[in-house]
Amino acid sequence: MISTGLSAQIPLDFDECVDLMSVVWRLAGADEYQRCSVTPYTEEVVRHFSPFAEHPAVQLAKKYSNNNVGYDAVAVYGAYLDVDGNGNVVFDDTLIRDFDSRWSESMQFEFFEVLNSFYKESDFKKWFDSTKQVREESIQAFSAISSSIDMDWYGRFFNPDGADFKIILCILAGQNNYGVSLKTKDGKFLLSPVISCASYNDGKISYNANMVLPIVVHEFCHAYCNSLIDANWNEISDIAGELYKLNRKTLVRQAYSSPVIMMYETFVRSCVIRYMIDHFGEEVNVGALIKDEEDRGFPLTGTMVKGLTGYEREKERYPRMESFMPELVNDINCFDVSGYKKAMREAKRNRVHYTCNIRNGSKNIPAGEFTVEIKFDKPMIGKVSLSMTEKEFPRFKDYSWSDDMRTLSIIFLFEAKHSYGFFINGDGFRSKDGYASISKKINFSTR
Repeated sequence: MISTGLSAQIPLDFDECVDLMSVVWRLAGADEYQRCSVTPYTEEVVRHFSPFAEHPAVQLAKKYSNNNVGYDAVAVYGAYLDVDGNGNVVFDDTLIRDFDSRWSESMQFEFFEVLNSFYKESDFKKWFDSTKQVREESIQAFSAISSSIDMDWYGRFFNPDGADFKIILCILAGQNNYGVSLKTKDGKFLLSPVISCASYNDGKISYNANMVLPIVVHEFCHAYCNSLIDANWNEISDIAGELYKLNRKTLVRQAYSSPVIMMYETFVRSCVIRYMIDHFGEEVNVGALIKDEEDRGFPLTGTMVKGLTGYEREKERYPRMESFMPELVNDINCFDVSGYKKAMREAKRNRVHYTCNIRNGSKNIPAGEFTVEIKFDKPMIGKVSLSMTEKEFPRFKDYSWSDDMRTLSIIFLFEAKHSYGFFINGDGFRSKDGYASISKKINFSTR
């Protein structure tokens, strides 16, 4: 049944096996598991596990990672595992294993053998127990956010039959979060998103509630939305494929590698907007939220939010989301693709250009406090959108805009003899007349 009463009852904890998988993929060099900002945790990983960097489990993880086994596939594998009373890693016998195509059955068991060996030989249990204080601090910091989530909404909005919920925290997932849904052998549906996004400032772990709350709502939605997209995929695959081609560069940069994943994300993001409307009413700038998602490569967001708004108005006619899907599928297939292409061409012609005082590949940049200046050819609205590259993101201090809104000054703190990088998200830098900037990766090193 759907959890009722206080949302604080949602189980919130770390999962030893999810952390185990994260450590192995970090040792394997997977970029998505290198971006943890909680320094004490990463220092303990390096100290304890560096001697095992060439272990067969790590070598196999490198092979798998190069074949697209990463991100959520790593966390999901960990969620299906348990540690028995004899200290062996085992598949959790209460769960029905249902891996996606990235984990073939032979891979599942091939990796299982070497992972169990890594767990024992690296004395993983000892390390995990030694980091208990960091994990307790994370749980304490996150508990205020988890207790504010309206879990009953999922039953009202999607499916009155409901599900059970838990939240898995995983600091080593860096800035990534994954929607994980499991089914138990006794027929229960368990939604257990893996959430990271921890910050570390002045020796304390924290979570930005305004940023993290929508993320948690988002990840819980995946368990419902993905299966509904799968069930209706044949009816929407053509238009989804066409829209994916038009936005492929933007989506791949965010690790969304196929049309079906684009549709999972579009559906989920549209449902999150409905959650925000239902809970915060007039405080929500719906148009801005929709535009933000469309700029990220999800052009059907506005169409789906409009459809879902109609669905909520007719709940007596459509008691379950499944019964409404034919209507939503029709809305999707009526999307004006030709008009969208025309708008994309116009936006490309009017792209905002800029210069930056650090170029990609620069060397001998001075260490210490350094001001990065980005000068635009149009007045901007003042939003800042930088993200990570494969290099370390520099320590940020402050930023400001010039009076004419054409120059952004960002103060970073650089260490000597260090490699850094940041990505300028063009869609996140918009001019006052509504046009996006070009996107650019800037990797550099200090003297």
